[in-house]
Amino acid sequence: MDSPPFIAGNPASISAHRNRMRALRSLYDEKPLTEGMTFDLAIKSPASSSFVDNKRNLPPFSPIYDLNSRFSLCSPLQSGTGFHSQVWLAHSLSLTADHHVPLVFKFIIPSFLKLPTTDLQEIHIIDGMYLHPNDSVAYEVAAYEKLWQFQGSSIPYFYGVHDITMPWGEKAYLLVLEYIIGPPLADLQTAIDSEAEGPATKYYRDYETYHTLFHKALDTVRAAHSKGVYHVDITERNILLDEENDRPVFIDWQNVTIPWAIGPGAEVNPYIVQECQDIQQLLLAFFDSKCHNRRLVKYVKDELPDVYEYLG
Repeated sequence: MDSPPFIAGNPASISAHRNRMRALRSLYDEKPLTEGMTFDLAIKSPASSSFVDNKRNLPPFSPIYDLNSRFSLCSPLQSGTGFHSQVWLAHSLSLTADHHVPLVFKFIIPSFLKLPTTDLQEIHIIDGMYLHPNDSVAYEVAAYEKLWQFQGSSIPYFYGVHDITMPWGEKAYLLVLEYIIGPPLADLQTAIDSEAEGPATKYYRDYETYHTLFHKALDTVRAAHSKGVYHVDITERNILLDEENDRPVFIDWQNVTIPWAIGPGAEVNPYIVQECQDIQQLLLAFFDSKCHNRRLVKYVKDELPDVYEYLG
């Protein structure tokens, strides 16, 4: 296990850590991630299961599983100093051109994450008010591993977490994931609420179709909870639409499994806070469609009162 990068309860130690992180972050402008930059790593074989019907086909990477291979960055999906992670598309240089299926490279860089305040105490870390970078990564990786049956359906295929060195010399973590070709729920909602035309827009403008999509999303979240996994950041941007299989795909699992609950009931379900937050966020995300809001709210209130109760 990595040693903590600072001593909680020691302002001088925390201040020194903050200065180190700020110095590393400032180097990003000198040597940022750029198109064509390469990384050498051995991607892991993702989980495969027949637990879910109509799974997406595995991309053709089997010849390089567990073999050190070179990957090149193609284009950014999320980049710059305003984000906690840098996300790029990448392709393998070890495969022929007809196998150039992109992968998602999610760089989790310690200096880009939330920095501790100088008054941080050990109890704050225990309570999850601050997460060390390696803990944050471990929680997300655990989500993909515990939900292995759903890889290729309602979550992306996961090709492992890798220790890497960024161009400016900082040690970081790289999560390699399947690239989902499809819009986020937010873009779908914008389209169906407007006069835009197109096959997907017309299809999901139908209430029954949107209602089915919502239920698939709800089933995924409930299944995750049954396995002790919590998303903790469900937004319209973190739900992608697999249009070919008519399925929502959840990305960016935070999965902070720290028992936040206190008081009566906490011993029965120490993660009730995360559970409530996930269901609330899911409902609000799907309710955000002006086209379907009224009918979906009424349906959940009348037919799923146990779910509606999460809204308080």
